[in-house]
This record gives sequence, C-alpha cells and structure tokens, in this order.
Amino acid sequence: MVVSYYELDDTDPEHINKYLSALVEKTLREIQSSGCITIAEDNYSIEPETLGRISSYYYLNHATVRMFCEQLSEQSSTEGILKILSDAKEYAELPVRHNEDQLNADLAPKLPLEVNKYTLDDSHTKAYILLQAHLCRCPLPSTDYLTDTKSVMDQAIRVLQAMLDLVADAGWLCTSLQVILVLQMLIQGRWLTDSSFLTLPHINFSQETLFRGYRCLPELMYQYDTKPEILKKIFSQSEFTRQQVDESNVSHDAFHRQEIDCRLKKHVQLLPRIAVAVGLRATAEDGEGRKMNDPLIFMLVVQRLLRMLSGWK
Repeated sequence: MVVSYYELDDTDPEHINKYLSALVEKTLREIQSSGCITIAEDNYSIEPETLGRISSYYYLNHATVRMFCEQLSEQSSTEGILKILSDAKEYAELPVRHNEDQLNADLAPKLPLEVNKYTLDDSHTKAYILLQAHLCRCPLPSTDYLTDTKSVMDQAIRVLQAMLDLVADAGWLCTSLQVILVLQMLIQGRWLTDSSFLTLPHINFSQETLFRGYRCLPELMYQYDTKPEILKKIFSQSEFTRQQVDESNVSHDAFHRQEIDCRLKKHVQLLPRIAVAVGLRATAEDGEGRKMNDPLIFMLVVQRLLRMLSGWK
C-alpha cells in the first residue's frame, strides 16, 4: 500500500480503520449536503431523499442534482436548460486537447447562443459548444470532435431525464415542458425554432422552399393521407434519389403512428397554460409566454405528458 497516496500516517489496522471511517463520514456528509440523503440524529441510520433516488436511478453524480436544484427555476427556458445541462458534473472529464481552445473559439461565433470566451479550455464550455453544434448540424473540425459529440449525447439523454423527474417532483409544469422540448431537440438534432420539415430525411435549409404552401409537417401529413403521390411530386422538384424519397415516406409513416390517446383528455384539462386542439391549430406557451406554433413538436410534448399522467386517477 502506498501510504502517501492515501494520506495515511501508518498501515496498521487501527490507522486504516480510522481513515476509512473518516472517509465514509466525509462522503456521507457531502451527499447529505446535496440533499440526496438524510442522516438520523443517532448517526447510524440513513434515509434516501427524492434527489438521492433520482441520482441513483440515472447514475448521476450527487453534485449534478445539487446543481440542478440551485440553478433550475419554475420559469427556466430551453436556452437556460441547455446551459445547465452542459454544466453537469458528468461532463467534467470531457477532454479538451492541445489547441482545442482555439478550435472552440472558431466554432463559438457560428452558434446561436453566446459562449464564454474566457473558458474555452473548459470541459463544460466544450460540451455547451458541442450540444449547440449538434442542434445546428455544424461541420466539426476533426474526428475527435465527432467522438466527443457522441460522448456528450450519450450522457445528455439520461441527464435530461433526471432533470425532468426533478422539476416534475417540484411541480414546475412550464420547466417540465421546456426539458421535454430540449430532449426532443437533441433527439431530432434541430432547434425548436427550426421548421418541422427539416426533421424529414435529406431535407436541409436550402430545400425548405419545396414545401411552400404548407405551414408545417402535420399539414403535409394530412394531405398525404388523401394524396399519397404528393411527396413524390414535391421531391421531383429537386435531385432526390428513389431511395431518399422512400426513406421520407417511411419517416412520414412513423410520425403518423404517434397519436394522442383521447381517453386521457380529461388529464390534459388539468394542465394549466396548455390549450389542446386536435388538428393544426394546437398551440402552447413556453416558460416565457412565447407561442409554440409547431403542432408536431407540441403533439410530441403532450404525448410525453400523457404518458406521465396515465397513472393518475
């Protein structure tokens, strides 16, 4: 045993026992300070708290849930949630290699949300940049950045799910909606403000004009049900292969199967600040009172909420 590494005075059983006891006590006090456990007055029994259960279920560092409690609020925005996500302890070990601070500086101006120019060599700042680059679908400067993006995304979903459980337990409906939207944004690789047509395979910003005359993807889906040839007509205006057209048809079918269970409509009526209208006029308000006019995104949000509420009586 390397005595200096463990900061031990000696290796006899008594000193080792004292060291381990102090280490356990220090660890428990840190976890308690994060609100994850409660230590009884007798110092012998330990009870888990809600934060501890969430942290354990999603394999999160206790410092992450503590940070969530400190920074999240009842009116957190999608932008704020994205920043809080990047500050999670799980990204503390994200590598920032030699000269990558300069690469981060080159990427930052291309992103919609401001990046702190004084922390470009920080792991959390790099995670923030990679999350935004993923949503913007920006070209990355190296294969290392592609690997790092995959690592960031692998962590992001479970961290956001834990965040959703935390804000739902606090009763913050608006923030819960924002977290769900950020989840959907990361899964789709698109910003909330992007056109829903961009979720179709092989469609980019330069091809949005192909869908002029349609307000959103659900409207196109409705037309497709009565006129299946409509997609072929649209794609014939550009240089799409037969395989790409077929993939778009499959994508449409997948979206179409995501239907809201009307039997749970009574639960939706319990949700404040949400107006559910079946069809193309479905709207909602985000945490800042702005209208979300994309029915596809709204339907996905409501569907997630309905699943959460399905156990209510």
